[in-house]
Amino acid sequence: VETWAAFCPGVVAMARQRENNTGNSQFFLMRGSERNLDRNYTPLGYVVQGLEVVYRLNPGEPPRQPDKMTTVRIASEL
Repeated sequence: VETWAAFCPGVVAMARQRENNTGNSQFFLMRGSERNLDRNYTPLGYVVQGLEVVYRLNPGEPPRQPDKMTTVRIASEL
């Protein structure tokens, strides 16, 4: 069975350039659906709580006024 993730609100994925093997330390959070990303990028996770916070982040590449992460937790620490 072949399957892939749908890029919809709440998906977290690794950012990269168009070429393969260019991902490094950047990630992105989906605020809407973008089906052209399906099968082209690998999702890392999904926001299970607090999606409203994702919608409040300043969008852009780069954002005009970037948000600052003051606390970061990963699931294995919870």
